Amino acid sequence: MIARGVMLGSDQPVILHLLDIPPAAEALNGVKMELIDAAFPLLKGVVATTNVEEACGGVNIAIMVGGFPRQEGMERKDVMSKNVSIYKAQASALEQYAAADCKVLVVANPANTNALILKEFAPSIPAKNITCLTRLDHNRALGRIAQRLNIHVSDVKNVIIWGNHSSTQYPDANHAAVITQAGENSVKELVADGCTMSSSALCSSGEQPSSKPGSCRAHYLLPVQLVITSMTGFLALPRFASV
Repeated sequence: MIARGVMLGSDQPVILHLLDIPPAAEALNGVKMELIDAAFPLLKGVVATTNVEEACGGVNIAIMVGGFPRQEGMERKDVMSKNVSIYKAQASALEQYAAADCKVLVVANPANTNALILKEFAPSIPAKNITCLTRLDHNRALGRIAQRLNIHVSDVKNVIIWGNHSSTQYPDANHAAVITQAGENSVKELVADGCTMSSSALCSSGEQPSSKPGSCRAHYLLPVQLVITSMTGFLALPRFASV
């Protein structure tokens, strides 16, 4: 998607920096070859590496997909200690080697906490440049509203997810709307029994188990460099960069 221009636009060249752990180096190089074979016009280069300093060198955008998966018998505090070490190392590398205006998107759960860790160890990156994506929980909320109202999920908009990926998460449908041919209708008005989406119909979204990011104008745009971090086994698709 990034190489095709879906994320940054159809006229923005990109250079992808792909980072993974050493045991996944061979597979990572396979992803690199696939990207090259695809011959994306906007893809001006691919760096596949297990070295975090090399991966972060000069990047304008960092997509932090990697994190330590919660394994059987592990408590959340054990997972957090692992993630602190991962994000401390990657944040320090971004602090030293990334572009001064680097923008960071944290995807790995718990996304809010991981973003905070990164912010603490990369103080020169403006806080406004660091954000996190709770897309999985957002999509679950959309799905539950669509299921409840017997509509298509693409017709639901303006659902908000507050808080971290945990039992304290707050799916907010107060401003949610359903798109119809006659216009937009409030989700709250369409729920016949008057229950609140956040505390009733959507509450189980926080209980789900975690799942394993002008034709001539391009000549004047410098390639944007992106680093995409990943940890094998953490995602349903282990290397996000392969899409």
